[in-house]
Amino acid sequence: MPRAHTPSRHLIGNRVASAKSRTEKVQEDIQLAEAELHLASKVITDKLAEKATDADLAKAVAHNDQIEEKLRDAGEELKVVNELLTSEERDRKQLEQSLQELREGDGPSLAGSRSGEGSASVIDHLRELTRHKLNSDHAVQPARDAASPGKL
Repeated sequence: MPRAHTPSRHLIGNRVASAKSRTEKVQEDIQLAEAELHLASKVITDKLAEKATDADLAKAVAHNDQIEEKLRDAGEELKVVNELLTSEERDRKQLEQSLQELREGDGPSLAGSRSGEGSASVIDHLRELTRHKLNSDHAVQPARDAASPGKL
């Protein structure tokens, strides 16, 4: 029976670490964009109150365009992070299901992996059966000898 693909723990760990790293970077980008957006909004507000020059207003508008682009990039990064985490979650569920199947005995047997299984326990069990048989044969033999007094 072909064995289902199960990702290594290393691969799963890499995806989680990558997702974490990307998330931290996106958080920093969003915080920076938030601060820049606040400054641009202040310039626009000041212009409306006639406190800012046309040059300041032009810079603020250009800045807003840059901020929009950063936020779009951050959104794309978050999509990648979400895909990484979804992939990790799917693989983790597969691993958990495989483990559960092994625990329930539905999956391929791993001799000796569970208590009472494997060649060592089978050998012990056979030895015990042999001892039991020898003991019962010895117990039956004297009874037969006693039942047939003509034999010595």
